Amino acid sequence: MSYERLLAQGSIREHKLTAEEVRVRVEELREAAEQALGDAQVEEQSVDGRYQDAYAAARFLAEVVMTAEGYRPSSRPGQHRTMFEFLAVANSGGWRDEASYFQECRKQRNLVAYERVGAVGLSQVEELISEARAFEASVISWLKEAHPELGLAE
Repeated sequence: MSYERLLAQGSIREHKLTAEEVRVRVEELREAAEQALGDAQVEEQSVDGRYQDAYAAARFLAEVVMTAEGYRPSSRPGQHRTMFEFLAVANSGGWRDEASYFQECRKQRNLVAYERVGAVGLSQVEELISEARAFEASVISWLKEAHPELGLAE
């Protein structure tokens, strides 16, 4: 799949922003991801809540990639799935494995959020936090290389 195919399917659409608007939005999403990762590490919170926070961080980071590339999900249902489908083809397919992993996490997050308490365990939370942190570092590195015009700080 490619950006063009996602566009043709109506899953994504171009997002016309100025370079400054993109920079601001990317920074906002990075801050949201960092906050969600911090919240995911609060041990007093339920395991389910921690999982949802760690998942949110991964989703925010996928949205960083989509925003930097000039796209956004369409307004129809399935936006989270779409972000990870986009991620699978972004960076010349370099995040295909991460996208697949986060798609599975999305399904688990849906169980936790909508169907049953206790659908995930602490080890899954810890793994997702670790994967999201590694993905965050990869996204930051990619942004500096692929989008230096954004002038992003660490």
